Amino acid sequence: MDTPKWRDKRILLTGSTGSLGSETALALARSEAELLLPVRNAEKAEQLQKKLLQACPEARLCFYRLDLADENAVSRCAEQIRSDGKPLDAIIHNAGIFTKGGKASPQGNELHRQVNALSPLLLTELLLPALQRSSHPAVVTVTSLSAFWVDGASSNGRRTATRLYAQSKRQLLEDMMRLSAKEQEIRFVYAHPGVCATGLFTGSTHQTAYNHHLMKLILPLMKVIFPTPEKACASILTALEEALPGELVQPGGLLHIWGEPAKCDLKKKL
Repeated sequence: MDTPKWRDKRILLTGSTGSLGSETALALARSEAELLLPVRNAEKAEQLQKKLLQACPEARLCFYRLDLADENAVSRCAEQIRSDGKPLDAIIHNAGIFTKGGKASPQGNELHRQVNALSPLLLTELLLPALQRSSHPAVVTVTSLSAFWVDGASSNGRRTATRLYAQSKRQLLEDMMRLSAKEQEIRFVYAHPGVCATGLFTGSTHQTAYNHHLMKLILPLMKVIFPTPEKACASILTALEEALPGELVQPGGLLHIWGEPAKCDLKKKL
């Protein structure tokens, strides 16, 4: 019998209580990874724990308190994770928000930029010592198609919620690429899941930027047309398992909205 690929590997996954994140967590738990799960919402964490343990009774789960909207919370979480001195084999940056504009973090940064870009970068930098203890460390940055619709993280234009979200996702890609040039012993890879109906659009975590009643009509249609989160997370898992440094894994179908995971050079997409 083949040994599960991630048996005994310690993998940190953000955004694990969302639909895409929970499916990613479930796949990794089935591969016998030890999951480090920073969460913001305790009730959702409890629901996730029940789901994972029901499917994988032997799953090893360690939950941490983390609010990516606050850099102080990021520092506290990183210190907790580092404190045991164990190696960290991978980080998967899956968490993100899409909300109305005009909100700011405690540090005064626009909220999309803080949660989707600044805090994931800070968390990675603070956990570099733990990653460096692993024999084959990896950092997977989960991005969005919208990151390729803007010219750059600081590009000009109307500050709509959609643009703020896209710019924050673009900024994280660019920041991770710069960090990867300094930390070449770590495999920095990237993934986007295409389009699927996730909690990002429902307002279940943050108030959606779209009309709530309109989304009630659109979401059921999205669930019929687009891949399920279970299928969409294939790009994330493929990036973790197979991608070479600097590669992006994305759906290979029409406009990269859906399809089997396909790899490409991220630099050629930016």
